Amino acid sequence: MWQRITQALDRHRFWLLSVLIIGFFAVTMPRARATPFWHDEIYTLLLARVPSVGDIWTAARGGADLTPPLNLYLTRAAESLAGAGHVSSRLPALIGFSVMTLIVFQIVRIRSNVLIAFSAALLPWYTQAYRYSYEARGYGVMLGLCALLLWSWSEAAAGRRRRLWLPIFAVTCAATLWNHYFAAVTFVPVACGELYRTAKLRSPDWGLVLAGAIGLLLCAPLAPLLLNASAGGTTYWRHAVWADIPETYWQLFHNIWEINPWMLALIGAAILFGLVRGSARFRSAFVPGHEVVAAIVAIAIPALTIGMGHLSGGFSPRYALSGVVGAAIVVPLFAWWLSRRSQVLEGLLLAVLATNIVIDSLGPPPAFRDPVVLRPKFVEQLQRSPDVVVAGPVQFLQLWYYAPENLRSRLSYVADPARSMRYLQWDTADRGFIKLAQWAPIGVKTYAQLQDQQSFEMYDDGSGWLTAQLNDTGAVVAVSTTEFGARIGHVTMPPRR
Repeated sequence: MWQRITQALDRHRFWLLSVLIIGFFAVTMPRARATPFWHDEIYTLLLARVPSVGDIWTAARGGADLTPPLNLYLTRAAESLAGAGHVSSRLPALIGFSVMTLIVFQIVRIRSNVLIAFSAALLPWYTQAYRYSYEARGYGVMLGLCALLLWSWSEAAAGRRRRLWLPIFAVTCAATLWNHYFAAVTFVPVACGELYRTAKLRSPDWGLVLAGAIGLLLCAPLAPLLLNASAGGTTYWRHAVWADIPETYWQLFHNIWEINPWMLALIGAAILFGLVRGSARFRSAFVPGHEVVAAIVAIAIPALTIGMGHLSGGFSPRYALSGVVGAAIVVPLFAWWLSRRSQVLEGLLLAVLATNIVIDSLGPPPAFRDPVVLRPKFVEQLQRSPDVVVAGPVQFLQLWYYAPENLRSRLSYVADPARSMRYLQWDTADRGFIKLAQWAPIGVKTYAQLQDQQSFEMYDDGSGWLTAQLNDTGAVVAVSTTEFGARIGHVTMPPRR
């Protein structure tokens, strides 16, 4: 009976996958529509909208953004087709997550069955990968490319349609680095798997070696951009430490604990029941040895990303998002194998994951909250003053983007990398604003220009270096009111010596 149900679902898997992807867009598009662009996303939007495609490369080469330009090109293409908007500008990320979902399903299906495959496809919804599936940066695309890299490698290594998969593998290797430098860690599981195959076969797979070499050769134009990013890594806003390993895993996967604890306990009980009820020995492995090696290394991708952060200087837990792909493939397969391929686990795992997603989607759609409209005191300050300095580096770009277009010119940020290093021990934002201002009409001043002014209005959320500098130089900061933790006030500069 159970086998007939599984076979019926497998025969209709394309329709079921269509429903899954449509459901993903139906649930996620309202969230994208309701989520304001934040600092990093606005970088993407402004650089994707420069006058020409060639200017994107010029801006990237000049260090206007520390990430490679593939996502900028994709965002420009999306906006040219669908216009600019909170959904259309995030289409590359949405599509990347969808591609990952389909590929994870297929990888797991051919190694188990359709039920475990659907569970694997749903698992990323319970990780931080889902949060970045509607962000206009390169993380959604990173997920799709990571999945495609693993799929194309495994298919080529298995000898299936190599004329198709070897070129796909080469292009995916190149696109992976053209999208995000930290995605280079996804090469490590593949390399380890290939080393195992080489040792077992006593000969390299020259087709895969050549395809990988061609892919890396296509990344040669990125060399000057990588040098810029490396130089910025030394003064980056966050540095990698080995203590970040547990925090990074927690950041990526803590949403899983939002599932009802009793449901998680039932899943654990199903695994234990299958384990105890099974035969004295585990059944033979259902994946080849080189894939087992790659799977073990893939689980370590977050730790490998931190290691790469030690080499490059900069790091953030979201750079390790490709680790979600490895977990989505490995964890359901391992749980299924550990339970001795328990049918109870197959049904229960899929039921729990699907039910929680359906329940979550039944709530009212979120409403968009304009970050400027939410700050009426800031709007009043902006309307009455021709010069408002936003002291917070992350807040500035969002306030500028959502401010009325006729008032944007009144907003400015004071960028001074040396002073930022002195007070914050990093200068990422200040260096970025100076270079971004060459391509977008944002207001950026030097501290010397600020000293020449007699007075100005300031909106300060306490995150920047400017307030400390003003206090040290004896400037008078008269705070008139506060809003969302930000101080609104008038600044009178001391006479310049």
